[in-house]
Amino acid sequence: MAVMGIVCADEVLVETVAFPINPSDLLRIEGKHRFRPTFPAHPGSESVARVLSVGKSVVSVTPGDIVVP
Repeated sequence: MAVMGIVCADEVLVETVAFPINPSDLLRIEGKHRFRPTFPAHPGSESVARVLSVGKSVVSVTPGDIVVP
């Protein structure tokens, strides 16, 4: 079982550094969009993150890299 801040061999821990809010996200938050999410839910799907740590078997990124999760 994963513990917050500790990564397993094939995991990557990231910190979100930028997250845009789109007009459709605001409509969903306000309950005005024709599609209403089941809560708990989070708006949007785009973000930019910084890699904080990687598991032993991860070779595609290293701590400090900027990624789009």
